[in-house]
Amino acid sequence: MSGKEGQAMKKEEIITAFIVLAIIIAELLSQKFTRNVAKEMEDKMENINNEILAIVDEKNKGKEQEISQRTKELYDEWEKKTDTLAFYIDHSELEKINVQLNKVIGYLEIGMPDEATVEMKEGIFKMEHIKLKQQLCLKNIF
Repeated sequence: MSGKEGQAMKKEEIITAFIVLAIIIAELLSQKFTRNVAKEMEDKMENINNEILAIVDEKNKGKEQEISQRTKELYDEWEKKTDTLAFYIDHSELEKINVQLNKVIGYLEIGMPDEATVEMKEGIFKMEHIKLKQQLCLKNIF
């Protein structure tokens, strides 16, 4: 190998190492963002679900419209966050949360809080699935 070939190989190795490092950093940042968003949304969904359960237990009877409105606000917030998440998470996974929140809203509007709480729990489960799916671990790599 001549000196020029050796220098060219070193340059390529440095560039390759830099690209790999950038990919790792981007992955770690996206994981952190995903975990934060998922945790925040799960907590809000749990709170609303607890309020729906209180309707079922007749402690919040008559507040269906108010809770439905809060669920719509949660849906709007989720929609804004999906714009960023859609860069690196499968759109169908994000759409599943949209569907669940819409079902909750619909069931609350027609006065079926039992069904709404089932759908909200399923939405919480799907949110947890998104969070777990984004973790960097051997299970997700292979």
